[in-house]
Parts: sequence; structure tokens; C-alpha cells
Amino acid sequence: MKSEEPAARRESTYVSNDLSGQVHGPSIQAQRIHGGITFNVQAQPGVGPDIRPDEVPPLPFPFVNRSKRLAELDAWLGTGRPRSVKVGFGALYGMSGVGKTALVSHWADEKRELFPDGQIYVDFAALREEPEGGDVSEAVRRCLRSLGVDESTIPASLADRTRLFRSRSSGRRLLVVLDNVSQPAQAASLIPKGEGSALLVTSGGLLGELALDGARMMPVRPLGRASGLELLTERCGEAVVAADRESTERLVDLCGGLPVALHIVAARLLTNPGLTLADLAGELADESGRLAGMSLGEERSVSAVLDLGYRELPPDTARLYRLLGWLPGTTFDVGVAAVAAGIDTSGTGTMLRALVSASLLESTGDGRHRFHDLVRLHARERAAAEEPEDEQLALLGRVTTHYLALTALADRSIRQDRLRIADLTTLLSAATDPFGTAGGPSASRLAGSGTPQHPGRAAGRCSRGDPLDRGVAAVRGVHRVVLPPPASR
Repeated sequence: MKSEEPAARRESTYVSNDLSGQVHGPSIQAQRIHGGITFNVQAQPGVGPDIRPDEVPPLPFPFVNRSKRLAELDAWLGTGRPRSVKVGFGALYGMSGVGKTALVSHWADEKRELFPDGQIYVDFAALREEPEGGDVSEAVRRCLRSLGVDESTIPASLADRTRLFRSRSSGRRLLVVLDNVSQPAQAASLIPKGEGSALLVTSGGLLGELALDGARMMPVRPLGRASGLELLTERCGEAVVAADRESTERLVDLCGGLPVALHIVAARLLTNPGLTLADLAGELADESGRLAGMSLGEERSVSAVLDLGYRELPPDTARLYRLLGWLPGTTFDVGVAAVAAGIDTSGTGTMLRALVSASLLESTGDGRHRFHDLVRLHARERAAAEEPEDEQLALLGRVTTHYLALTALADRSIRQDRLRIADLTTLLSAATDPFGTAGGPSASRLAGSGTPQHPGRAAGRCSRGDPLDRGVAAVRGVHRVVLPPPASR
């Protein structure tokens, strides 16, 4: 029998080196390996039912105040929870940088014994920056991995992942923290099933739909002056604060009680030995540079924090937000907001409610709205960066005309036969008279008292927020834009 040729023999002994199917973990393909080769393979995350996650971020700085909110969390989710509530659910909301995450982290650390099977944490703000884009399914996948579920057994669909999460959380006492949630659906799929467990959600805005799933809603507001002073004292030291308490109080006021601003101010003082409390208070007193002074870099700044909520706004609402930052005065109603943006009051009212829900605007309870001081400066900053160059002057012109017409109509409502120098017939012909309708406002309020008198005579005594005072503020706003500041001598 004739032996095989060498080429044929090589062909018959060929071994396939194809890779097929699913591979979990590192894999190496090679034709030939020679010598002593070492492979360094990182350990994979643990799997199995005994995994106890501990993922809620620690607080790297002292925690102050919030005793009332901590007590409420205890009553909702801790030892004070009613027996009828098997799984606690709390939703904290408030403007960016107000300290929601710090409050949750502090409570989670203090109540660690309530959740012996672990604490899971998902930051949707970070998740939104990734290719998945804040996908709920990806968040559930991460929670399953935290519970020790092997990647190869995690289903592909959100519905199947949610069912598996319920099964794996059943029989466990877990705390699940979802930070920076922007949509109710992001929380609904991650309510743990185990009795004694709790879900804590933080969001920039009020997600009222979560109440349908049993969530208790908790607003988190800026710190008061005493708590702000305590925070700066903890960060900078008692001796520094005691040496210039007046400047420290001024800094707390300039920060508007916003913890993120207070921490940045403290960091600036700690990292600049030559910077005094008085120097920093003087720098931040100038509104035009206040946000720039509350920064430790592009990503560690008050502006960057407020951008988180701003970027979630629809385009039309974001535009209204920007334009309202240019309004003179401290408060405004839906009519002034509509005039400022050049749109109808119906659409404006809807957008104002959206801004209130997003914690970017406050309702004063009398049909008016106002900004937190730093939010107003942020809106103004975004307007300067994104609006046309001539838009601020155009806005102030619209608002000034609005107040002029409003004041003239009030004047005529009080006394028609008064001698008037200016002829405003053309201006008023297209204006709606709110004082001439049933149930409309009282024109005498312009005078700051119940006695009808000429608005001009009461200019010096009208209270802040009255229509005439806001009109004067609008005129001053036009003056600031049109005329340059006087040269220093």
C-alpha cells in the first residue's frame, strides 16, 4: 500500500480553530503557542444567592441638619413603617445640588441593619451618558448582576428581566436606591419584592405618577442660614468662621442655601490659603460673575449641576426658561412670562407648570412664580449663550410696553377724567383691560393702599412685587442694557 504524500497527510490532520456559540469570560484563539506564556485574567464578579451588594456611595463630608426628613424616612421605610406596608417606597425630589443623594446616603448608612441582604445603587444620570442612554432594561440588568445573577442567564427583554428581579429579590430585605431618575418607568420595574425591603428614588422634578405605585413624595429644599453656617463651619473649621462670621453669613446667603454651592465655596477657601471669607463674599456679590466663582473646573461647578435639569427640558420650555432669566424684578405671573417669550398665555401656563415640576421654578401660591437666585443666574447664563444677541433688549421692550399699558389702564380705571400729557390711545387700543372685567384685579393696588390715587404719586411707597414696582424695574432693565455703565473715576 502506497503511503500518503506529506501534503495529503498534513491536510488530513488539520484541526479547525473556529469559535462558535456563547463565550462567558476571556477567550484566546491562536494557531501555535510557544514557550512559557502567562495569562493575567481579572476575576469576574461573584455570582450566586449569597452575594450581598453594598453599593450606595459613602458621604465624604459631614452631614448637617435634615433631621425632619430623616425622621420621615424612618416612619416611611424604617422601624416606624406600618405593618400593612410590606415594601417601602419613597421618592425625594428637588432642584439639582440641593442634597438629595447626600440625604439618601446618610440614611442608608445609618439604617444598614434594616437591610441585611444588601443595598443596590443605580445612577441614571451616569447611565444616560452611556450608549444605553438611561435604558430601564440596562438598569434592571445591573441590579440582577448585583444580586449575583450570571450574565448568561439574564433574559433579553425588559419584561423577563423585571420578573427575574422580582424572583431574586423575593425573600430578601434589600434597599434599592435609584438616583437622578427622570421618568416614572425607571422606578416601577425595580420595586423589590422581599418583605421589609425599600425603594428610594431621587429626581430633579416631582414624578407624581410614582404615587400610583405607592411612593411617598418628599420635597428636599435648600438649607436655612443656620444649617448653611453649620456646613461651612464643619468644612472650614470653627476658628475660620468665628474670625469673620458676618462674611460667612453673607456667603451662605449668596449660595442660597444650596449645599453644592456651599461645598464649592468651602473647597475654594480650603485650596486657596490667601483667599479670605471677605474676599470671596465680595467676589460673589457681583451677579455677573457669581456662577463663575462657584466653580472648581468645568465639571465641578454649580452651572454644571443645574445643567442636569435644564438638559431634560423640551426645546420650547427650555427657551422660556432662558428668557425668564432676563426678566427684571423677582416675581412674575403667566401674563408677563407670555409677553417675555412672545407666546400665548395658554402655552406659557403649561410650560411654567413643567418648570415648577422640574424644580427649576417656584410657585409663590398667589399665581406668581420666582426663581431661586442661582437658578435665575443659570437661566440668564444659558440665555446669553444660546439666544440671539438682540433678544434681551427686545424682551425688555416687550415687558416695558406691557407694564406701561397695564399702568395706564389701571390709571383710567381709577379716574377717567384725569388730565394726561401722554397720548396712549394707540397703545391701549390693542390691550385687554383686566381691571374692567368682573372679578378682575383692583386697580387701586397699584397705589400700595386701598385709597385710589395716581400711580405716579405712589411710586415711592408701592411694595416690591406690585405691578408699578415691576414696571419701574423693567425700565431700569432697559436702561442697563441700552446704556453702558458709567466710567469709574
